[in-house]
Amino acid sequence: MLETAENSEIRGYLSEEGKKKFTLTVGTLCAIFFILQLVVPFLFVILILPFAFFSGSSSIGMYLTDESVYYDGGIYMCRDSISPFSSGEKKNAFVKIDVSGKKAKTSDIADLDEKSYKLLADKDRIWIVSNEKTLFYKNGKINDSEIPTKLGNISNLFFVEGYPALLERSPDSASVKILRDGQWSTLINVNNAIFAKDGKGLFSLRCISGNDGFFIVGRYIDSLYAIFVPFSAPLDAATSPSWLRIGNCGTWWTTAGDSKNTYVFSSSDGRKMGKDVTGYRLKKETAERFFSAPDTMIVTDMGSAVTGEPDHLFIVCQSLPGGLRVREIRNGSLVSESRLSSNFPFHSNLMIWMMIPHVFTMLMPLLLAFVLAGLMAKYRVTHYRWGEKKVIQASLVKRAVSQIIDFLILGFPMVAGGIFMMIMFSDIELMIEKGPLAVLSFIPLFLGSFLWLAAGILLFSWLEGKWGATPGKYVLGIRVVGTDLQPCGFGRALIRNLLKFVDGFFNFIVGITTAALTENWQRVGDLAARTIVVEKSKEN
Repeated sequence: MLETAENSEIRGYLSEEGKKKFTLTVGTLCAIFFILQLVVPFLFVILILPFAFFSGSSSIGMYLTDESVYYDGGIYMCRDSISPFSSGEKKNAFVKIDVSGKKAKTSDIADLDEKSYKLLADKDRIWIVSNEKTLFYKNGKINDSEIPTKLGNISNLFFVEGYPALLERSPDSASVKILRDGQWSTLINVNNAIFAKDGKGLFSLRCISGNDGFFIVGRYIDSLYAIFVPFSAPLDAATSPSWLRIGNCGTWWTTAGDSKNTYVFSSSDGRKMGKDVTGYRLKKETAERFFSAPDTMIVTDMGSAVTGEPDHLFIVCQSLPGGLRVREIRNGSLVSESRLSSNFPFHSNLMIWMMIPHVFTMLMPLLLAFVLAGLMAKYRVTHYRWGEKKVIQASLVKRAVSQIIDFLILGFPMVAGGIFMMIMFSDIELMIEKGPLAVLSFIPLFLGSFLWLAAGILLFSWLEGKWGATPGKYVLGIRVVGTDLQPCGFGRALIRNLLKFVDGFFNFIVGITTAALTENWQRVGDLAARTIVVEKSKEN
């Protein structure tokens, strides 16, 4: 005969008044905890997480790889950064990529104003020029040259007989400006008409030094073209030679040159993810292909820099903002590659911040179990009788902690898979590079996790059916028995474990609430399997 209280009208409770107070309190607390589990993570994601990602010094940065130069063992360029939560404040920096070691690393050298600067390096310094300022970097500092500077629409910098030069354009005219004797002056005038092909203008024009003149390289539709401009005779519409087609051009391209060689690099096809990086060496009338390497990354910008050694240069590619890849080329071959990863669009602490709402939702049921356990000890009958036998019901706290231990055993492959996914999604560039393989790699992981979970449920059911304890219950000193206080057997234990998925609804609020309100402290799985959970050390 089953008996749980002296008064059969208030079975499981110490008094009728206590029953009313307890059920009302439990209902209120469970409703509050249910709402908190929904609202708090939502508010965290909407209100707190964006500020955590972009607060303080956090910003979105774009490297201006087009103006990359090599100087003193490093690649120098500028970076534009915008802080989304600082009224769109824009900050520019002069940065260095140290390529002297085995792995490239980036460091900021100095802050710049918001002007668009062009860079040019010689053995002595790096020239930093905008249409309003002429600066130079030397001995670790950026200095103002105090050279009067008022230029129009300017190209990149290049050398003319050892002096910095640039192409200045306006709607009506074009000229080569040279920095000599402390001032910018006109070297030659160039007819604007030469910057057209088939009656249409070429765009993204860049200039590169040549032996007795310079090359102008531009893009027209999906191809790159070059024209050689000699210093001896200014070009006009009548005398300008035809444009030399270099090769196909995808979404990005760059140029580099020294006193002996002129290089052009381009993507072969911008319409597909996997493409080739192709390098050409320009002559006055020919374009010789000398380098090719496959690429799978998304590229939004590209730059190159010569080192001064014969056929030794670097290519810098940018994918997502702040993500750089540096490739070293010697004699037409790729000899090394370094990846400077970017976390954009995610913060470097993404995983830590994303875990906060999950930790909150995991602690909520444990906190609820602590509160209800105290109330149950005050208002509920804590023992269970079957005939002459009397046992102590296991508290909700011990049951909750034992569930956590068992979950760590059963769920660790799935947790590891979740962490692996978060790591991969934090490096969006790497995930895109891997393409469909990135998604397919999750299939064996989740299949293995499912098989581990299924095998664990079967094993735990056998342990509960025979000895009443899983690892978690064994550690906490509690066990599962039938309502007749006999071992429940594998079948009934399997039923209660399968129905744990029902008890686990809303982060186990269903199971906790059911166990708190039912007569014999049974959750849904216990009711279906006719089992109870008791203190192992306090059986009589």
